[in-house]
Order: sequence, then structure tokens, then C-alpha cells
Amino acid sequence: MTDSSPGPMAGTANFINPAALHPPTGYTHVVEVTAGRPVYIAGQVALDPAGALVGPGDLRAPPSIRWSS
Repeated sequence: MTDSSPGPMAGTANFINPAALHPPTGYTHVVEVTAGRPVYIAGQVALDPAGALVGPGDLRAPPSIRWSS
């Protein structure tokens, strides 16, 4: 079997921490890789920008706050 891939692609990674989300510790909320354009999303927890728990006891609240950002 041979590898027909074109080899390494030049690109950069943009590390993005939206102001509407809590400040991350040890990770980045979003990484956009410009080679091929995959986007990685991490750290989507049920905290508001101040770090308070969103919708305690309400399973619908955390996803709605995460995706509204």
C-alpha cells in the first residue's frame, strides 16, 4: 500500500476564547485549523461568563447557553 497524500499542508491554528464564555484554565474553547479547516470545540461546560452554574437541575439550560455563545 502506498501513501498518496500530498504531504504536510501549510496552515495555522487560531485559538479563540469568546468573551461570552468563562475564561478557560489549561485549554482553549475553540481552535480553528486553517489547513483543511477543521474546527475543534472544547470546554463547553454549564458555566456562565462569571463562572456560575447555569440552570442547576434543568438539563435543558446548559446546552442552550453553550450554543447561544
